[in-house]
Amino acid sequence: MAELTGIESLIDRLGEKIDVLIQERDDLRREIDRLSAYAAQRDEECVRARQEMHRALEAASEEALRAERGGAEIEAKLRSLNDRLIDLVRERRRG
Repeated sequence: MAELTGIESLIDRLGEKIDVLIQERDDLRREIDRLSAYAAQRDEECVRARQEMHRALEAASEEALRAERGGAEIEAKLRSLNDRLIDLVRERRRG
C-alpha cells in the first residue's frame, strides 16, 4: 500500500510539473506572438521611413538640378552682358 501511495504521489508531482510546463509553453507562445507583432510593426515603420527618405532625396536632387540650371542661366546672362560691355568699350575706343 505504501508503494501505491508513493506512485500516486509521484504521479501527482509529475502532473503538477506537466501543468507548469504547459503554462510556461503557453506564456512563451504569447510572448513570441507579441514580439512577432512588434517586429512586424517596426518593419513597417522602417519601410515607411525608407520611402520618405527616398522621396526626400528625390526632391533634393530635383531642387539641386533646378538650382544648377538656374545658375547656368545666370552665368550665361552674365557672359552675354560682359560680352556686350566689351563690345561697347571697343566701340567707344574706336569712335
